[in-house]
Amino acid sequence: MASYVIRRGRLEDVDSLLGLIVKLQEDFHRDGQPNITEDALRRDAFSGEEASLRFYVAEVPPTSDEKDAGSVVGFAATHNFYSIWKGRALYLCGLFIEENHRAHEECSIVSEILPHDRCGLHDEAHPRLFRQDSLDSGFVTLIWDSVPTNDRAMKFFAKMGVTNTTKTAEWEYFRLEKQAVMKFASE
Repeated sequence: MASYVIRRGRLEDVDSLLGLIVKLQEDFHRDGQPNITEDALRRDAFSGEEASLRFYVAEVPPTSDEKDAGSVVGFAATHNFYSIWKGRALYLCGLFIEENHRAHEECSIVSEILPHDRCGLHDEAHPRLFRQDSLDSGFVTLIWDSVPTNDRAMKFFAKMGVTNTTKTAEWEYFRLEKQAVMKFASE
């Protein structure tokens, strides 16, 4: 099994991040291309205190014997969220590992980015970087959503003890897209 390095995303990773976002969209058979651009990702991830996006990458070490040594093959992207009931939360807004780097069942897509000892993943300087960053920043909740047909992820979430709030929250969730926000704001 390959070994990977999990690290914070850097400015030079933005093109790889966008490429993986496109692959994520293709994996789930969504029509069209993502509307996000490299410029928007750079602005949103690297604008100092105003940054609204954090991302982490899974990289095949450059010294690896793998054919894609030095390549970014996965990512996790997050942004801050706030719960008036619980406080600071982190929203996992994107998670993807290229198909040929997804390991066996106990090293499913989530554990490959959120390292687990059995997955052969490491970050020598920052073990369990994503998890520790979340705790050190005072986040009390990690929130994400998933396509319900992603059986592999759903099984892993169940093993983690995740609460599926779709079934338990007793809340309805809504979203306004840009066009609707503009119309709403003008009325």
